[in-house]
Amino acid sequence: MNESSKLFLVILNLFIFEIFVSEGKTNINSSMWYRLCRLLQICRLQALNRVEDAMKGLDHMINRDPTNSAAYKRKIAILKGQGKNVEAIKELTEYLNK
Repeated sequence: MNESSKLFLVILNLFIFEIFVSEGKTNINSSMWYRLCRLLQICRLQALNRVEDAMKGLDHMINRDPTNSAAYKRKIAILKGQGKNVEAIKELTEYLNK
């Protein structure tokens, strides 16, 4: 197994764990699988430096489900990574107020 495959598996496991913890679930349903796949697609876009596309995908996920903590966390992490701390704080505040 090459390094890219190992990294992909680590990321996949982290997203699954994040969804389980954030939702407090003990089983995965089709909605959770959809969210997981969308988060992986967004992570791929981010890795390809297509941050604007990744942010659009996250906005779509958040509009579809405003309580989606994994999407908010990913969006905040991207903003923070870009040095957009004010926007990251705004998004965090918006999430916490929901």
